[in-house]
Amino acid sequence: MAFTRPTLAKIIERIEGDYKSGLSLQTILRRSFLGVFAKAFGGASHTLHGHIEFGILEKFFPDTGDEATVIRWGVLYGVERNETQRAELTIDVVGVAGGTLLQGAIYVRSDGITYAVKAEVVVPAATTVSATIVENEVESIGADGNLSNGDSVSLQSAVAGIESDSIVTATEIEGEDLEPLEDYRIRVLERLQAPPSGGTVNDYIAFAKTVAGVTRVWVLPNALGEGTVSVTFVEDGNAPASIIPSPAKVQEVLEALLALAPVTADVITFAPNELELNPEIQLKPNNTETQNAVIDELNDLLAREAEVRDASDPDQVGLGVQFDGKIKLSQINEAISIADGEEDHVLLSPTQDVQPQTGGLVTLGTPVFSTLV
Repeated sequence: MAFTRPTLAKIIERIEGDYKSGLSLQTILRRSFLGVFAKAFGGASHTLHGHIEFGILEKFFPDTGDEATVIRWGVLYGVERNETQRAELTIDVVGVAGGTLLQGAIYVRSDGITYAVKAEVVVPAATTVSATIVENEVESIGADGNLSNGDSVSLQSAVAGIESDSIVTATEIEGEDLEPLEDYRIRVLERLQAPPSGGTVNDYIAFAKTVAGVTRVWVLPNALGEGTVSVTFVEDGNAPASIIPSPAKVQEVLEALLALAPVTADVITFAPNELELNPEIQLKPNNTETQNAVIDELNDLLAREAEVRDASDPDQVGLGVQFDGKIKLSQINEAISIADGEEDHVLLSPTQDVQPQTGGLVTLGTPVFSTLV
């Protein structure tokens, strides 16, 4: 529905015209009662038109609406926002025979974040057993609660027969922050623009994005044989750390897909094979600010253009078009050229387009800079 908001002057002109017509007047003096009334009513009407404009153009639709609007459209179309997810970790617990770690016992890491034991653990003999800890429900902080294998946590209060310090050995569920509004908006719009179609490429992309943290998704139909659907993805929110998903996240996405995919599909999930781009660049001026600007532009290039090789292009479903995964040399040079502060550069390496193997994705490794004279 088209809506053009009239200007304040136009509204006042209309009201004055109504007065002239209804009262058979030739003119309305500027400081007459009718002139004042026209301005007062015109101002009120202009404000109401503003509310209508905001409601229709800025508030009502999910592409321009605020958080409440996007959530409402998402609910109507069954696209739920990914909530904060608590990290679930496996730790090694060392104890003596009979040592018991009760459910709810609290572990603390060095910065004060706490974790609760998920289920009671009894040490059968003087040995090491595994226990599962979860970010404390009251203090759940999403992605900040993640730990790496080898990190340590300590019991908040001593427990008889259990050593205080424990080592993280595995991540069962990665902690995730509340899905950013703009990421959620994109998923809602994708649902409107590409409704479910019984198992198309777009369907699998939408299925995978229901898992917190998943941003870009690629689908390779029949890659491992007739009836197979291979799905891979990245977690851009992890940057500047690796965006390549962990085994725990790959398993989590698989479980989500199995719950949503057509029953006849043989679904496989995997982390993309990372092909690092490690460019050697002669740069002028070669300083920290310009180097960081170049790195930002290269990251932006790969976020926009890098695709998993041989994955199906979801914008050309039915045409059998696949991504070649290639990042062109000209694109790399262009990204360096538009970096803030860059005056000139020479790209020493790579010397040709960068292309990964099937299932591979080009990511940025460590650029090497030298001074261009």
